[in-house]
Amino acid sequence: MHRDTAQAAADHVVSAMLTDADTTGAVDPDTRAMARIWDDLAHVRHAAGYDDLLGTPTLRERAIAFGRWVSTDAKRFALPSLATAAFASAAAFFLMPQSVHYDARDSALQVTLPDRTAMLLSPNSKVDFEEKDGKRLATLVGEARLSIAHDKEHPFLIRAGEAQVRVVGTRFTLAYRRPCTKLSVLSGTVAIHSPSMPTRLLNAGEATVNVDAGQSYRACLAAAPRQDGLRISYVDVPLSTVVADLARFYPGTIEIKSARIANERVTMSFGVGEVEEIIKLIPTIANARISRDGAGKLTLDEKS
Repeated sequence: MHRDTAQAAADHVVSAMLTDADTTGAVDPDTRAMARIWDDLAHVRHAAGYDDLLGTPTLRERAIAFGRWVSTDAKRFALPSLATAAFASAAAFFLMPQSVHYDARDSALQVTLPDRTAMLLSPNSKVDFEEKDGKRLATLVGEARLSIAHDKEHPFLIRAGEAQVRVVGTRFTLAYRRPCTKLSVLSGTVAIHSPSMPTRLLNAGEATVNVDAGQSYRACLAAAPRQDGLRISYVDVPLSTVVADLARFYPGTIEIKSARIANERVTMSFGVGEVEEIIKLIPTIANARISRDGAGKLTLDEKS
């Protein structure tokens, strides 16, 4: 109960006791003693040493007090409703738990993170989540499907192996089985980058695979034998985007010499074990010519 409310209630009890006593004649000692106890309780916060007894308020206690002030005392100063709502939202954000950990062992686990993000963890997967410096941070080992709560002011960053995914509000599936990270976007737009891959934006229907530095796609296949689960998908992107990904899994280098070929728009997908098959299809897709040299370099150019 609020202290002022408790004091008012106690004062009312004391007044009622003494008033009832006065109507019946003299106040008996027991009634007066009880009234004195109620009066002491009502004014205990003014007693010496009261603040020392309570100790220093924690951050959470201060936030609760601030939220109470916003909803009551702030009205006396006629704060605009929008500003009041903003203050209340800020207090609510700081009241969230600092960190949580979830571990799905033998079966899938459906969880809701403190920021209202819904997450379905696959078996043998785990995630750590914390709020720090105005950001929502998560670390995933295994696989999860996420529906991120929209919050433009507090971006959601999730690390999976060496890859980091940044979102504001969207739905996607992310999996990390050392040394491979697989990202599939179900709705919205997601940015992913890692030391071995430049930042790339993925839209709904697109997917990509990242391999930890120093590893090859063959290591990915060893970690996830189901090759169809390691597909990279594109929706209406330049062919140069596809070739850049192919080059990450190709043992040599790939160069596009024609701007027309580089800008050819394609919608397609391929598994990380199908690089050679896709390269052989490029001449048909873009009406291009492929040449190879003895050093393993592959060149895409216009047909002569």
